Amino acid sequence: MTIDNNFWCSDTTALDILTERLQHSEQSNHSLYSFFKQRAQIEEDYGKQLLKLSESIIFHDDIECLEILPTTTEVMARAHIELGQNIKHLIEVPLHSFVSEHSILKTKITQQMHESQLTKLLHSDNVKKVEHEYITECKKPIVDVPFVSILDKEYQIAIDIMQINSPSWIDNWRESCRTMQDVEEKRMDYMKSLCISFASMISYTYCIDDQTCDHTLVAVKEFNPKLEMEMFIKEHATGSIPPDIPKYTKYKDSSIHPPTKKITEINIPNKKDEQLRSIDEQLMKLPLTDIRHTTRLYTPQEYPLNPAYKPSKNDAGSNAILSKWYETYRRYSNDTHSK
Repeated sequence: MTIDNNFWCSDTTALDILTERLQHSEQSNHSLYSFFKQRAQIEEDYGKQLLKLSESIIFHDDIECLEILPTTTEVMARAHIELGQNIKHLIEVPLHSFVSEHSILKTKITQQMHESQLTKLLHSDNVKKVEHEYITECKKPIVDVPFVSILDKEYQIAIDIMQINSPSWIDNWRESCRTMQDVEEKRMDYMKSLCISFASMISYTYCIDDQTCDHTLVAVKEFNPKLEMEMFIKEHATGSIPPDIPKYTKYKDSSIHPPTKKITEINIPNKKDEQLRSIDEQLMKLPLTDIRHTTRLYTPQEYPLNPAYKPSKNDAGSNAILSKWYETYRRYSNDTHSK
């Protein structure tokens, strides 16, 4: 079935249908070119974003199922970048040339069809006009025979001219229809081949995506968290015994020595007959004369300097002597203070 055998009519219906078809074909060409151009850019941008993502993500723990993510993402990224470049160089660029050439052919075919139809319409309209005048004149009640003869002559000439020129416009129309059908079939074959190539490119890229996904799934399924933790412990263990807990120790500065107090002991004999003599001897040894020359005041104590000694009820004699010594000590202390 061909166009040249199925688009004949006395008016412009066939011309309108065929020219509309050519116009839609040209629009489809531009739409397909725009699709591949945008798809190539999308794939390339997508691949670049994936590549940027794979280079920016760093996992600090050595877990295999995590480390495989940047690797598989990089593989997918490069596959999509390659897909975008293949669509651009193998489909978009050749399609742009084809669209331009098809647009030129479409213009030529349309012009040729219009010329053929215009030639046919001119002769056809002339025949119809002369025929209408001839028939109208012949139907009048009073026929002007000389004028009818002239119209008849013109009518025959119009028919002869149309018959002479009809083969020309018929051949031109037939050729235009054949050219149009040939161009359309080639255009559709080319579009088909482009779509097949595009589908093959997409399929190849998606196979790479599937393979990377399979590698990721295998790595995740083989990952054993318990085994990973055991390996971490074996490689980085620092000890199995907890450290000693510190105890409180009050700070002492060894450079500071607390003041020492000199204590003069008075030994009190245990025997009663030796008490008075021993106490007198001890009292005589005390440096009473040093009290006058000292500048520091001492508060008299109730008892002798020996803190272990306290008078008892039975030590009456010893208590009298100690009281006498105390009075003497206090008197010297007061004199020193007054001076």
